[in-house]
Amino acid sequence: NQIADRREFYNESVNRYNIRIQSMPDLFVANFMGLVPGLTAPTANLNVTFSLGLLSFLYYNVQGFRESGIKYLAHFLGPVAFMAPLMLVIELFSHMFRPISLAVRLYGNMNGEHILGGVFLNNLGPYPFLYPVLVMALGLFTCLLQSYIFVMLSMVYIAGAVAHEIAKMQQAPERPV
Repeated sequence: NQIADRREFYNESVNRYNIRIQSMPDLFVANFMGLVPGLTAPTANLNVTFSLGLLSFLYYNVQGFRESGIKYLAHFLGPVAFMAPLMLVIELFSHMFRPISLAVRLYGNMNGEHILGGVFLNNLGPYPFLYPVLVMALGLFTCLLQSYIFVMLSMVYIAGAVAHEIAKMQQAPERPV
């Protein structure tokens, strides 16, 4: 019956936190704009990607507090009391770098795809008609993949913030060995 409980939690979570899933088409369009001649992708600007990462960071922390209240802070202490000071430092650094990681990943991959496209187009070689098609296919794949990765990482962060396993483990009586 544990599988049924997990399915119910998953379905409830998808319905409740679908705002992050709904942002995937927006990210795809923002990424795709860089493939249109004369346009620049907004996600090729570090300020935009950092803002998106910061919004994701704020959203999952707000959802964690909304779900668990002040007990959400216990999430940062880990499951074992004697390791709580160390886990607190590790978890705080981990959470602080999540928006930076999201931002740099999206920015770097979108800029890398555009730079690679420029290199391919400057070195046309014997088949000049083939390279634009390959660059466009690579660009479409990159746009879709980066949108997916950003949204899925945000969903993983939300799932971790609203999970109750830590609180349940801290309340569970110890089992004899």
